[in-house]
Amino acid sequence: MKTNRLLGMMTAAALLTTVCSAVLPVRFTEDFAITAYAAEEGNYTYVVNPDGGSVTIKSFLDNSSSLTDIVIPSTLGGLPVTAVGEPDQFIGVFSRNSKLTHVVVPEGVQSIGRSAFKGCYALTGISLPQTLKTIGATAFDGCSALSDITLPEGLNEIGMSAFSRCESLTEITLPASLTSIGSETFVNCTALKSVTFLSGVTVLEMTTFAGCSKLTDVKLPDCMTTIKDMAFDHCGMTEITLPANLTSIGTYAFANCDKLKSIVFPDGMQSIGKDAFQFCTNLASVTIPESVTEILDTPFFYCSRKLIIYGYAGSYAETYAKNHSISFQALQKQVDGDLDGDGTFAAADSVLLARYLAEDSTLEAAAAQAITLETADLDKDGLLTVLDIRTLLVLMTVLE
Repeated sequence: MKTNRLLGMMTAAALLTTVCSAVLPVRFTEDFAITAYAAEEGNYTYVVNPDGGSVTIKSFLDNSSSLTDIVIPSTLGGLPVTAVGEPDQFIGVFSRNSKLTHVVVPEGVQSIGRSAFKGCYALTGISLPQTLKTIGATAFDGCSALSDITLPEGLNEIGMSAFSRCESLTEITLPASLTSIGSETFVNCTALKSVTFLSGVTVLEMTTFAGCSKLTDVKLPDCMTTIKDMAFDHCGMTEITLPANLTSIGTYAFANCDKLKSIVFPDGMQSIGKDAFQFCTNLASVTIPESVTEILDTPFFYCSRKLIIYGYAGSYAETYAKNHSISFQALQKQVDGDLDGDGTFAAADSVLLARYLAEDSTLEAAAAQAITLETADLDKDGLLTVLDIRTLLVLMTVLE
């Protein structure tokens, strides 16, 4: 009898443990005590982070309310809030809240999780903290009324499609601290006109700005080395200055940019991807340096019939142009000290430099613009001084 009773008690205890585990997620502490992993305070549920000293908001319990302005609490359960949602969260904290118009994210928050504000189509503005490091994938996807957002210095990463379909966003500045930006981040932001990268990002991922049909002003950082497939497909720029350290652009990188008129690839560029400028119907001028050794397939398919490739005699660019029946025009190689652009340096160049250093107001603007550290710093000390004039005169004497 006692044995049966003992077995019954053990069975009941096992069932109770199973039920409790199914109803309430648990974790075991080092002393084997069972503690709740999730908690609730006000309109929020949250979890304690592994460090035990901070929390992550899991959900907002009042998404159906008429609240339009929300200030997210800086603490829950007596612990600081460091994250709004998790990186792999399927349904975001405020996802598809149709009433929210403005949100303040408090200082101390370091990450905004996956889909945190996805589909909040009434959201017009959000204040982000200086402590923010990461914005997760699709965090603001479909926030079609979002017109103003300032990304703080200190932000390191923006996830895939984080701001896709933000159809009221007109400009964005990406801070120097940013090192990673996911694919499709700003895809189909149809009102976006201006994008400024301050520094940091070396790779522009696939379709980052695809479908930004009004995008005309783009400032890319010189540290960027790669522009991947379709990054600027169907954009509206007439011109763009490519990064000084760019080495490759991918397939369809600038396809369907039908207002683009000219492109100059920087020295050091190596590869131009397949159909990179397909259907850029107004593209009439392309300058390709000697460093380019690969032009895949037909990057200039359906460009302007007046297209001219500018490059150096005997270069890969010249061979490509001739093989594809594209007009080619040879460039003169830059000669250090050749300030008047006649292909050599002479007394006239030293006179130009002297006038420039004397701040001669009669010096033509075009002549002044040709005098740079690259062309006139002949003693390579990083300065333009009378010593460069002396170096120029010495070189002239040697060559004579």
